[in-house]
Amino acid sequence: MSKVKENLTIKEQLLQSISEGIDGQNAKGLKNYNQTLDECPVGDYEWNLMQVEELLDSNQYAVKEIKRLHAELTLAKAEILILRQTMDHMYSTM
Repeated sequence: MSKVKENLTIKEQLLQSISEGIDGQNAKGLKNYNQTLDECPVGDYEWNLMQVEELLDSNQYAVKEIKRLHAELTLAKAEILILRQTMDHMYSTM
């Protein structure tokens, strides 16, 4: 996705992001299935099942991101602790 312009309102930023996301997904679908969603016959797929599968994937991605952020936070806390200990040691030797 492209960089969101700072001078846009939050609503405009969100709409831009959604539009770009949909365009990207449509391009990916066209590449994988050689047709757009609009061109796909309604009876070719079990659309409700596909939606459930996509939502399950989305939940898994969210859990994975939470784990990544937790690991990043844990590392940052450890680095802060080391810096504090270093500063305490420096001030105690003055």
